[in-house]
Amino acid sequence: MTQPGVDETSGPDPGPGEETVAARAGMSPYPTGGGGVTFERKVAVQYLAHLLVGDGAVELGEGRAVVSVAFQQGPDHPVDDLVVHASRADEPDPSLVLALAVRRAPDLVQSDDSTQKLIREFVHAVITAPSDGPSHRFALVVAGGQPHAKQLAELAALAAPQMERRASSASYARRRSFNRRS
Repeated sequence: MTQPGVDETSGPDPGPGEETVAARAGMSPYPTGGGGVTFERKVAVQYLAHLLVGDGAVELGEGRAVVSVAFQQGPDHPVDDLVVHASRADEPDPSLVLALAVRRAPDLVQSDDSTQKLIREFVHAVITAPSDGPSHRFALVVAGGQPHAKQLAELAALAAPQMERRASSASYARRRSFNRRS
């Protein structure tokens, strides 16, 4: 049985000048749920500022500006912490959808269950991205310089041209098939 103002894990609500059991134990806000959300908000603020000012960011590419920022867009987007739509000045509709997974300090190792889930979400997002309409990009945002995140970025940079070649080959094969039927 619980009582108002009493949490079974931390004891009664602290009075003025008192601290909770978690605070006395030196609990970090990250494992208790606050750190990741706080970092996600910081990242979101950057894109919202771009939206308000009407400018872009390097990762949006070629003169694109932010036209919308959405939070937690699953199941429409497998990578869904933030979804940013961007367009160039002469485009009536967004030409880019940037889906961001925001993790303050992910443990990017094969044995980590949350990392496995995250990578599956990215792979699913790449495989299911529509081939028509705006371009889709996916990004993992981490806090500070993290060696595993840097290695993942290097692998992604190597994989990107392969995806573009595959898409070009598939497009070429479709055109050839269509031309043979004509």
